[in-house]
Amino acid sequence: MCPRTNAAIAEKKAAYLHLVSSAREVRDVIYSYICIEDRQIPIGPYYHFRKYDQVKQDSEETIDPPKIEPYSNEWYAERWLFAHVDAQTVLPDGRIRTDHDVYPQDDFLMPESHIFNPSYMGKEVVFETLQMYYKSNSFSVCNVEGGLDTLCTSVTLNSKSAVDLVPINHISDLQIRVKCEHFEIPNYSPDDTLRSRLEGFAEEERLLRRTVDSFAEFRSKVQTSTVPELSIEIVVMSDMKNGSEWDNVYLQARIINLLQTIRNCIYELTHDRENTTVRVTHQDDGLMAFPKNYTGLFQLPKERWNYEKSKQRPRNDWTQDFWILPVESDKMSEDDLRDLGGYYINRKDLFLAERWGITNVLRETTSKSPVVEGFSWPTGCPYNVAAAKKLCERLSREV
Repeated sequence: MCPRTNAAIAEKKAAYLHLVSSAREVRDVIYSYICIEDRQIPIGPYYHFRKYDQVKQDSEETIDPPKIEPYSNEWYAERWLFAHVDAQTVLPDGRIRTDHDVYPQDDFLMPESHIFNPSYMGKEVVFETLQMYYKSNSFSVCNVEGGLDTLCTSVTLNSKSAVDLVPINHISDLQIRVKCEHFEIPNYSPDDTLRSRLEGFAEEERLLRRTVDSFAEFRSKVQTSTVPELSIEIVVMSDMKNGSEWDNVYLQARIINLLQTIRNCIYELTHDRENTTVRVTHQDDGLMAFPKNYTGLFQLPKERWNYEKSKQRPRNDWTQDFWILPVESDKMSEDDLRDLGGYYINRKDLFLAERWGITNVLRETTSKSPVVEGFSWPTGCPYNVAAAKKLCERLSREV
């Protein structure tokens, strides 16, 4: 090893020993100077400011598609850069102009920073710095590609070691971006066949199911997290098209279905975990100029929430028992209705009134009346994917 390398190692070791010999209070002051940001930090898969890319399905596969793994962040960035060559451009003075929809800003302190590298800082210092980093900053994470799962996993320092530090146990300020803009919503009309509507909903239901699944690990781990106070904002991000009055009927159903994907998680946070506040917003540039605050729709009192839980099967998450389908119940036989499950678009008004306490989710952001036991609360009517597939196959033979 050359003398210069030996000198550098000795210098780092001396700095490390000097730091760890200082009082913890002094070290915390140093850590806060190093790692506290004055802005929200986007962590995890970097889809915060662009649509999430997803493989499109053939129409024949809409009911029962194969399992598809999403593309990696690096794959998407490379493909995006190929289509947008100016995403990173070398300027005449040698600087690089970067599109920050694709890459985070260079001056963000990210979890991958060298200051969290044990070979640079030492394992003990890295552990303490990470504690300060996660405890003192505000973070934003997307729910795709395991972004939420990463917050519930011990931090890996290198390929051979991990520290006993789980980010969710220290984060006190978190924004969760629920990515739905990539979903291309079918435009239904009164002339659509029952089969075409069921196939269209199969794609929507798959998105809803994946959204629910993306929260599973987080919902479990956040209940036992050790942070004393927690503030969470859940941002539902969509790209819907607002058209005729007929379209608005289905548009309301889609918005309610998206809100339903996070409903149980919200009540678990507000009622089953102490000192937790939750804010819910909906961002859709095609529908509204500014994000809409839907926090007021989640006002179920704690005693009613406990009653709802008592009516469910043990160890069962009933989030997916309340989808609104884009079909009318009077267009189907009683046997098909019973097999298919779900709630039907021609009974949307009753569903909104009894379960959400509103009449129109496009105009109202706060529940006007309490939930009503019966039609859509506390237990639901699960949608049957297998029955939907069988019904579509039968309808195709009848054409």
